[in-house]
Amino acid sequence: MLKIIIRVDASIQIGIGHVMRCLTLAHVLRVNGSDVCFVCRDCPGHLQKVIKKQGFRVVLLPKAKLGYSLKEKDSPYANWLGLPWQQDVEEVKNFLKHKPIDWVIVDHYGIDYRWHESIRLYTKKIMVIDDLADRKLDCDLLLDQTSGRELENYASLIPGKSHLLLGTNYALLRPEFKQIRRKAIDKRRTFDGIRQIIVSMGSMDPNNLTGSVLSALEEVKWKHAPIVDVVLGGKAPFLKSIIDQSKNHLLEVNICQDVSDMSQLMLRADLAIGAGGTTSWERCILGLPSLVVKLAENQVEVIGELVKLGVARRIYEIESDVVLECNNLIQKNTLMSLMSENAFKVVDGQGAELAAIYMHPDVTRDGSRITIRNANMHDVDLTFQWQLNPNTRKYFFDPKVPIYDEHLVWFQNILDVPTDFFYIIEKNSKPAGVVRLNYNFSGLNSCYIVSIYVSPDHYKLGIGSIVLGYIDQLFLGNELHAKIVEKNIASESLFVKCGYVKTKEYGLYIKYPKTGNFLDE
Repeated sequence: MLKIIIRVDASIQIGIGHVMRCLTLAHVLRVNGSDVCFVCRDCPGHLQKVIKKQGFRVVLLPKAKLGYSLKEKDSPYANWLGLPWQQDVEEVKNFLKHKPIDWVIVDHYGIDYRWHESIRLYTKKIMVIDDLADRKLDCDLLLDQTSGRELENYASLIPGKSHLLLGTNYALLRPEFKQIRRKAIDKRRTFDGIRQIIVSMGSMDPNNLTGSVLSALEEVKWKHAPIVDVVLGGKAPFLKSIIDQSKNHLLEVNICQDVSDMSQLMLRADLAIGAGGTTSWERCILGLPSLVVKLAENQVEVIGELVKLGVARRIYEIESDVVLECNNLIQKNTLMSLMSENAFKVVDGQGAELAAIYMHPDVTRDGSRITIRNANMHDVDLTFQWQLNPNTRKYFFDPKVPIYDEHLVWFQNILDVPTDFFYIIEKNSKPAGVVRLNYNFSGLNSCYIVSIYVSPDHYKLGIGSIVLGYIDQLFLGNELHAKIVEKNIASESLFVKCGYVKTKEYGLYIKYPKTGNFLDE
């Protein structure tokens, strides 16, 4: 059992997004057998009760003194700690003494390499969750879910030994979003106008941007008056004002306080108006077009990527831009459909599970670490070479060797299908094979068809069984099918060993789903 500490804060200033994404990762780690404890500062707006309600221990660090001002010249977020970093790390050390810790996970803009270095003696490894790439870090594993993030962004900021998980496929999204993704794909195949809108300007919305959005929505030239769902925290300072405003609004406005069904609200919405923070990726996984507003400087890069990817439009002046953009979208149904299609390509919802695999990978007979990652266009040449190998090709259902241009088109098409998954198997961080899952729906039944092959220089190491174990974790609750050609004895043995049952249909092996998921812990 891994012993894991998560150092993260929530407050009126910081918001709740950091804690919520850490909770997502914590759930996955707990399912995998880890013991997880949160260490948080007693800030106004902390989420101790929320964390405890989800079954995790919380160590609440003492309140910071009021009036602490920024003294660190190299980080505009240093004052988010509310006190000097040296004091913070000493208080955490006092808790960690005599407690063997496998991982310390840090999700805090106010913490940098000095804090990490100081905690090294108390933990085997450190993971950092970041979005900024603006300061030096000392970690073994770094996760940055920002779209378009590249290795070069951290080249001068982290040690060479660090492993990086970069991009939106590592977004830490709550499982309910992944579970209804296929419903969203089906719903958004057709678009019949903006009938439902969700407005979410952060749980607290201290500047009452929600009120400005509601005022703007009354000025839009609607073809059909939409229903508006407003999401706010129960302690939001302008909650009463928003409730009063909704009672006299021209549109039907629902006030949703402290929601536990955000995924369902997004699923039924046709358009979101909200901040450019972590909820951006929740909207993307459900293919929800959005108008985004910058609430903090650290959202500028995210918003720029959302616009670049064609999934959102940026709002600068709420009163005028909301009206302008809504009127524009009303006239262009095809634009809404395109935004939705683009959004589905951005996030697949497996980020927490993939991160957990990197934190505690299985090893082969020779002691090598086996992990998997999402394939990308950089893998097209290597996978082509693997497919040309006769030892691999002879067990394909289509034995015809493709030409490179055919392979290139096939590869790109697979990456563009939102219901399918394409992973590269890695042995000690080096490519070692492929595993793909193609979604198949027939009648009332649905399943994923699993295909796997290991590169010829990695045979007989036990890689296949390890990877199929990972697939079980990633696709818990799904029926998995494998189709194996005649005389492929090695594949037959592999899938049977991993719990697949041979059927009467030629070459078909099925693994039936276990009931339950980590929502039911």
